[in-house]
Amino acid sequence: MSKKILIFGKTRRDATVFLENLIGEMKYKDIHRFKKSVNETFAELKDGTTYQVVPASQSSRGYKCDKVYIERRTDKEIIDNVIVPMLICSKLPKEDQIEYF
Repeated sequence: MSKKILIFGKTRRDATVFLENLIGEMKYKDIHRFKKSVNETFAELKDGTTYQVVPASQSSRGYKCDKVYIERRTDKEIIDNVIVPMLICSKLPKEDQIEYF
């Protein structure tokens, strides 16, 4: 089952470093595609799961996802008003939807 997973960092660079570390822990054969550029960074696995880097800001509204990784330095207001509403369609249990790094 494919999932959409977003990674929120205080800066895009912080979130990108976290994604690169996640990718480093995965088996190479599981990764279908990895793209890193100034405007977008994402990894797509062979099972269809997508990890995408998103800056933690008001302008990040509108995404829908199953799970999020959030940098601990992220403002609580952004988490409550921008990030948590993105999980409305998630089929994962509540305790598995948010992880902090």
